[in-house]
Amino acid sequence: MSAKKIAPKTSLGTLVLSAQFADCLWPVLLVLGLEQVRIVPGITRVAPLDFISYPISHSLLLQLVWGLLLGGACFFWRRDLRTALVIGTLQSYIL
Repeated sequence: MSAKKIAPKTSLGTLVLSAQFADCLWPVLLVLGLEQVRIVPGITRVAPLDFISYPISHSLLLQLVWGLLLGGACFFWRRDLRTALVIGTLQSYIL
């Protein structure tokens, strides 16, 4: 929500989605078989998921790539450099 002060023309939904993009992308990659998780009852109190491999959605290098892609798409769509930089930074920063 603090990013809204930097890019006031951008909707809060867009800012939240850009910050949570990796977590929204992960289930899709999991269903496609590109990332792996195991169900182990009792492994944690909250969820029985043992994260084995998620190199596409949460790796440092690809977080930077996703940030560049999202920022670039935003710039292409809106032609607003400030908003594009904020969206790309939000995506890359949430590691």
